[in-house]
Amino acid sequence: RQYEVEEKPDLVKKKLGDAEEVMTQAKESIAADKLPQVIGQCHELLGQTEEAVKQFDEAIQQAPNDPGLLEAAVRFYVKYPRLWKKAREILVRFINGELTKKDDVKTLSWARRELAQILRESGNYQDFLQAMKLSDANLQAKPTSAEDLELRARLLASRQLRSLQKEAVKVLERRAELEPKPVGLETLFFQAQIYLALGDWVKGSRLMARVVSEACERAEKTVDK
Repeated sequence: RQYEVEEKPDLVKKKLGDAEEVMTQAKESIAADKLPQVIGQCHELLGQTEEAVKQFDEAIQQAPNDPGLLEAAVRFYVKYPRLWKKAREILVRFINGELTKKDDVKTLSWARRELAQILRESGNYQDFLQAMKLSDANLQAKPTSAEDLELRARLLASRQLRSLQKEAVKVLERRAELEPKPVGLETLFFQAQIYLALGDWVKGSRLMARVVSEACERAEKTVDK
């Protein structure tokens, strides 16, 4: 993510050591059918992507209908564009009700959101329309969802049409009214970009200055720790 400060080397080293220890313990104590998933997550923490993919794929082969495993796999796959096809296939199963109960609104909304984001990145108009339908479904279920309002704005802005960019700004402004907690820097940066694209230099430059200022403050705090 943009504006995140890199972790200190000693903290990274500790996390790697923790992951290796968990893998050692897992091999001794976790049931064989759950082991690939746990080992896959540990390899991810260690930055060993290919091994993580191998372990997740193996786990899914052993338990192709395990919702918890498949959700964990999707959360891993979506981080890497080359694995989006795998994520997309699983997300469709969640959305179609194959892996979720009808009253599991939280998981269903998550699956729609993840699939919509993958579709947005394709740049294809039909994918855009499908992503908008997924967004519609989530906002119908919860019109005040900050996550879904932001996704809606990003979908609209992705077409780079002035009319849709204006609509995206309205959605973001509504999100800010409904969400009391501070908006993240990535969202502020995104909103500033839209203002600038629309020629609103005052609002755009003001937000950009805020992003830079807050990013510097975070960096200073991290260094001081």
